[in-house]
Amino acid sequence: MHQIAAADERVLLWISGLVGKFAPLDYIMRLAVNDYFIPVSISLILLGLWFWGKKMDERESYQRAVLIAAASLGISDGMVKICNLFYDRPRPFMSMPELLPTVEKIFYPPHDPSFPSNAAAIVFAVAAAIWFYRHKIGAFLCFLALLMSFARVYAAVHYPLDIIGGAAIGILTSLFCMKILFPFVEPLPTLILKLARKFCLA
Repeated sequence: MHQIAAADERVLLWISGLVGKFAPLDYIMRLAVNDYFIPVSISLILLGLWFWGKKMDERESYQRAVLIAAASLGISDGMVKICNLFYDRPRPFMSMPELLPTVEKIFYPPHDPSFPSNAAAIVFAVAAAIWFYRHKIGAFLCFLALLMSFARVYAAVHYPLDIIGGAAIGILTSLFCMKILFPFVEPLPTLILKLARKFCLA
């Protein structure tokens, strides 16, 4: 266990050590780590997917994917909060105060538990849910999820294992929603889509 923690720390220090070495990379990471840029971009993509498709069956497929993505996001967020009740891992800059200047160059120092990464859980939950239905769009969302996750380590606000833990929660939650939850609560998703169409919202 100690060896895993040591390796986790080494990877963090290697990646965060890149801060200040290449100004364009710092700029990209400031955008990617932001609480709004990638999450809002993903939200706009989901909104576009909700109305995408010329044929009704194609549009319904996208809409079901968006419903699963939304449910996965909410459940993933809840799962992270439950994990935080039992394990409160300090952020890297809290355990290593010398990293605080690195954080402040790229992001701000959050003080909620570090493991698992809530940001990674949410973006990977959405990306996985869409990927299960449409690989190309899902792959792009996975790229955004990876970019944001890397930026969180780059900014020294998460350890790599925090990201892996969050991503695992997000992906497994989307699988659970698609394979178990939504089939179990059917016909509720179908009724939601019918009601949305009735009010010209789908």
